Amino acid sequence: MKFLLPYRRVLPIAALVLAVACTSPEQAAPVVGSGVFVADSVTGTDEMVHAEYRADDTVVLKFADGRRKQLPRAISASGARYAANGEEWWEHQGEARYSVNDATVFVGRLQPQPQSRRQP
Repeated sequence: MKFLLPYRRVLPIAALVLAVACTSPEQAAPVVGSGVFVADSVTGTDEMVHAEYRADDTVVLKFADGRRKQLPRAISASGARYAANGEEWWEHQGEARYSVNDATVFVGRLQPQPQSRRQP
């Protein structure tokens, strides 16, 4: 047991590093808003994008083909803009645009969420 004494301080740190490394970025922050955008016009193959806006100022985009992208918030004069590495999601007044390297891949409108009925 004496050989473990030098490692007693290292083991908790190693466990913490491992726990953080196993956490995906999508699990890191709670969802504060979401919406489903359906294509008005499509220049690519996606017909629907589900956007989850997170508390850490990121958006997670879930595409119809199963792809997921997480983008950080970017400066915008109007609307909500998220961008990184040539990809951009820009939502303004219910319309969203997703671009890759300045080429528009998706343009869609926010679908209204069904209102929940109140119980008497």
